[in-house]
Amino acid sequence: MTWSPQRHAARRGAVRAIGGGLIGMLAASILVTAAPAPALAVVPLTPDRGPTTGGTTVTVPVPGADSFTALAVGASHTLGIDAEGNIWGWGENLDGQLGDGSLTPVREIPHQSTRNTFFIGIAAGTSSSMGLAADGALYTWGDDDDGQLGLGAETTDARSPIRVPAVPEIAAIAAGDRFGLALDRDGGLWAWGRNADGQLGLGSAGAPALSPQEVSGAPAFVTIAAGARHVLAIDEQGDLWAWGDDSHGQVGNGVDAGDVLEPERITSGGGFVAVAAGDRHSLAVDTDGGLWAWGDDTYGQLGTPGSADAALAPVPLGLVTAVDSISAGALHSLAITVEGEVLAWGNDGNAQLGNGAGSADVTAPTAIDTQRTLIAVQSGPVGYFSAARDDNGDVWTWGSDAFAQLGNGAASAPVDAPVQVTEDSQWVDIAAGGLHTIAIDQDGVLWGWGANSEGSAGTGDGAIPVRYPTRITVPARFTDVAAAGLHSLALDDTGTIWGWGRNDDGQVGDGGAPFDVMTPRAISSGVVFTAISAGDFHSAALDSEGNIWTWGLDAYGELGNGPGGVGVVPVPQQITSGVTFTAVELGREAAIALDAAGNIWTWGADTSQRLGNGPEHGPVDVPTQVTSGTRFTAIDMSSFHGVALDSTGRLWSWGDGLLVGDGSTPGEYVDVPELSPTTTVFTAVSTRHTATLALDELGRLWAWGRNDDGQLGNGEGDTSVAVPTVSDPDVRLASIDAGTFHSVAIGLDGKSYAWGSGEQSQTGVGPRDDQDPVVSPYRIGGTTTITSIEFDGVAGTALTRLSETRARVVTPAGAPGATTVTVAYLVDGIARPDLQLGERFIYVAPPPSTPDPAPDPEPPVSNPPGSGPPISSTPISGQPDTAMPTDGDAETSPPDDGEAGAERSDETPSTVDVSTGDGAEAGWGVPPWLVPLLVVLVLLFLAAGITAAAMRRSRR
Repeated sequence: MTWSPQRHAARRGAVRAIGGGLIGMLAASILVTAAPAPALAVVPLTPDRGPTTGGTTVTVPVPGADSFTALAVGASHTLGIDAEGNIWGWGENLDGQLGDGSLTPVREIPHQSTRNTFFIGIAAGTSSSMGLAADGALYTWGDDDDGQLGLGAETTDARSPIRVPAVPEIAAIAAGDRFGLALDRDGGLWAWGRNADGQLGLGSAGAPALSPQEVSGAPAFVTIAAGARHVLAIDEQGDLWAWGDDSHGQVGNGVDAGDVLEPERITSGGGFVAVAAGDRHSLAVDTDGGLWAWGDDTYGQLGTPGSADAALAPVPLGLVTAVDSISAGALHSLAITVEGEVLAWGNDGNAQLGNGAGSADVTAPTAIDTQRTLIAVQSGPVGYFSAARDDNGDVWTWGSDAFAQLGNGAASAPVDAPVQVTEDSQWVDIAAGGLHTIAIDQDGVLWGWGANSEGSAGTGDGAIPVRYPTRITVPARFTDVAAAGLHSLALDDTGTIWGWGRNDDGQVGDGGAPFDVMTPRAISSGVVFTAISAGDFHSAALDSEGNIWTWGLDAYGELGNGPGGVGVVPVPQQITSGVTFTAVELGREAAIALDAAGNIWTWGADTSQRLGNGPEHGPVDVPTQVTSGTRFTAIDMSSFHGVALDSTGRLWSWGDGLLVGDGSTPGEYVDVPELSPTTTVFTAVSTRHTATLALDELGRLWAWGRNDDGQLGNGEGDTSVAVPTVSDPDVRLASIDAGTFHSVAIGLDGKSYAWGSGEQSQTGVGPRDDQDPVVSPYRIGGTTTITSIEFDGVAGTALTRLSETRARVVTPAGAPGATTVTVAYLVDGIARPDLQLGERFIYVAPPPSTPDPAPDPEPPVSNPPGSGPPISSTPISGQPDTAMPTDGDAETSPPDDGEAGAERSDETPSTVDVSTGDGAEAGWGVPPWLVPLLVVLVLLFLAAGITAAAMRRSRR
């Protein structure tokens, strides 16, 4: 388990404040013993308490861009919490331990497992997992062979989080090898699962506990850590406790007497703030950042000098630099110092030390090289790999990767140095319509946004635009989407087409009345489809045999079903046979297709000679081959031209001169496919109305055509481009889709981008009907603005964004006790539901005031010139030293007025009149230092007079 609470510097600063008197001691005590070190990977507030008078500078987790705020490591799986409280998982999933609703054996990259519940903590066991929600609810999932899910009876594997019944509100959790632990908000300990070695602390060993059992007789604990078969804890006084398997001295009670069946005090006198437990060894950190270790040292995992014998009691390591956070793996140990250095030691048989040196054991804490500043490290008591989180919320992993638990894209041999986890994209497919956008996420879920008066966004509410990406609830898993005009299509994993939106010309394809369809509706045809395409008023699809089907409006032969102008076809109708097609795309009132031999076929209206079959002529009402001899691999068609890529990546185009991309002007036409003069090798091409987009081998975006609405994405807007030109050299994209007035893409970074007109919010960046178009690729959901952080409904002050995942705020005044912290924020200018962090901050009432001590009989020291009035040495009760670093912060914040006394407690105090508040001694009308000064001046004056008189007498 990992500990990463407030910086040790803050704790040491609190201890130093003891010299400030009784109130100073009370304040320091509050800081040292009342702030529990979390027993799990938890989203922290730093500090988590302060005086009722307010003025505490607090670092708060806030929504960020796909960043992680916490990690947990199991035997072969990894969990993370993002800034919006969602749990993600990767690695082994044979028992459902990832919680994503499946038993997919392995997830090779992070996969979102939960939504709609804000989690603040996670813990990973051998093949099960635990989550702690902001409201104190406990959830478990995965393997339940020993009752480790705590659900009251041995159950089959739980594939999704299930709330554990009959437990109070929980504040901290920990997971060992097939058992779980939780602390309630009063410090009470609950345990369940495997108990063969007494690890549950119930006074006996043997059969598992199938539901959480309260451990009677235990003190109130503030932190816990679960090893493989033993447990460590710290009580409110800072004393260490331990119980469970003691086969290698890991309990630390100084004797080798077998299993310890109930909590046993290991140290007294306080002074400890953190613990971590491995398979057979234990670690702890004291208030000064000193590191202690005990238990098995076969592989050097204790890091103690001398022999590899087990240590039966805690032994100090004597490190020069104080330790900030610790974690224990099965046979190795990790730490981060207050200077940000990552230390690793112990067994390296699976490269879990990350030092790039191979498999040799390391017997002393040794620094490893990291590419980024890591602020928290994590391993697990049954884990042979390691994970870490950097100051930007990105995840790094190293060690065993047999089940893809490193999250780097594929299971592999052990990785011996930290590598960044591959990010999963929020959306894996995205399509731009006329005034709306549709996407599919990695779970096959549909999302929609933009114009919705005809139901095109698919969210069912109609009328007003959908201002940011919104989930469309449909009982299917989708693999492909298409959008055009004001209707949309989607293809599920059974080959069924779904349609919705505007349907006055039957373009939805459900055969119903010509009314708008507000939510996705399955199109029953009995045919397995493999691809779909949407035009402004008609639609098309390919079936599994390579046949083309069309439906919707047939004004100019665009359905390709024979004699043109037949009106409306409200359901899919097969129009080809005998030729195997691999792609079909629709332009306005026309279509283009590609057969298996790479030949291009077109049909429909020949506006601007876009059919590519010679001089302009009337409509073509059946698919007609227009090329041969050149093998094409990609095609698309706009309202005025066609475009294709051949097998070498060369660009071909025809139709309207401006859109062809050869430098021609509007009014000039190319009537057959022409090879572009550009020698760039392209990998993808897309067009819809008056702009064409392409991607090269480096993922750079190229664009040409009209740019009235910024649809070229070149940062200029309104200026046409006649030849293919790189639009944004800094963006790298994996896929593109051009809409009528806007365009969308998925980047190589896994993020989604949009640009162009936003009058109906179709770019996903909020309402823009009164703003200029988005003229460069803009990351959807990429700009998060924190508007306020409230404490029981009262906004804090001096709000400052520190990073993607952290902000700093100064607390207002509040009532004593726990207060609910709420973060209000915008994504791309649109308000999102507030983040409810729960009762995460405690207001501490100041202790009763005491009389001023008697004045110092010695003359007080005057302040230096210009230093202002004397400062009281009495600190404000409970006021944390906010000028000291917080978890994950490299920054320091200036002390507020309430901190000045605490920071100057070592100065000689000046006497302060409690009635007037000035620096004069009571009863005097002058400062107390003036009297002795006047005496000295008088004596000097007298001495000078005596000397002058003596000199006059001598001259006589």
